[in-house]
Amino acid sequence: MRNKLTVAALTATRRAGRCFILCAVLCTALCTSCLHQETQNPGTVFIHENTVYQAHSGIPLFTVTDTVRQRSLCVTARGILMWNGKRQHLEERTATGALISSMPLEAEAVFVSPDSILARGKHFAEPDGFRFSLYRYTGASLQLLWEGNLDCFPSDLVFRSDGTALLAGGNRSDSELRLFELSETAGARILFSTAKDDSFLRIVDTPQGLLLFRSSREKTQKDLSIFLEDREGVHGFKEYTIYLPEGLCWFGYGFLHGGNSVLPLATDRGDIALAVLSTLAGEPVVQDLVPDSGGVFYPLGTTATDPAHYLYLAHDPIQNPGHFGIGIFDGRKCVQIPLGSAR
Repeated sequence: MRNKLTVAALTATRRAGRCFILCAVLCTALCTSCLHQETQNPGTVFIHENTVYQAHSGIPLFTVTDTVRQRSLCVTARGILMWNGKRQHLEERTATGALISSMPLEAEAVFVSPDSILARGKHFAEPDGFRFSLYRYTGASLQLLWEGNLDCFPSDLVFRSDGTALLAGGNRSDSELRLFELSETAGARILFSTAKDDSFLRIVDTPQGLLLFRSSREKTQKDLSIFLEDREGVHGFKEYTIYLPEGLCWFGYGFLHGGNSVLPLATDRGDIALAVLSTLAGEPVVQDLVPDSGGVFYPLGTTATDPAHYLYLAHDPIQNPGHFGIGIFDGRKCVQIPLGSAR
């Protein structure tokens, strides 16, 4: 089912406040004692050019010499969990990089969270696909919950607290995008599929249900379609088209902030704006359009001490391919901090 919507009036004012936000986020970098305390419990982290950074301050924590991908890294109650692709080991380290524990895990790619892990095998077996393995992680062991083959090249993943994984990706023939639900009890089942259209399927997990959208490979004019989970309907998802005059296509990853879904929008100005959508009424309504996000290359989340500001790794591979920064979104405006500026 496809529904056409008009855009709600964008009335939110954007006043100067960049210096205030920048100081609020970076204040710990100015205090040596606070810095020491926070690097023992670093909160959200990310990796860039083999250096692990503390997200909310931009402080480099330590450097790794082996292959660690962005989705192979997270913070647990015990330290920093990462999958070392070269050594084929799952490792926990302190905030200074000291090794706490290590266990073997052979795979081509591994997606980690504090409690769940999804591993993808190295070889595509015709016609069934890659071997995927879903584990519960306890810190001391890996418990296999489900294992099977899927024709899926992953583009996004959500782990839920019950151990279920939602895996989005395209098939080998490059014709279809699919959303799989993986669980110990039901195994693997397809929740959604749509034409690929030179795009990547992205997931935003909201309290009202899943929101899916196609992130374009290039900044080209396309329908601004989204798919909302219909928990009471027969077909599972309803398709809606958002009308934004300056919009070209969705471009990047989405996230949840303040109860709203936030989607990255490539505009005809060349920048990547953030479209703030409310789905509380059952249909999407555009609440705001915030310009100059810098691109949502990878969502990082909020911190326990500052839930109002959402952090993301800012990067626009087309307009500014050499720039990476930390993006900060407060619901009304975006601020970008170049990597290294907070050292």
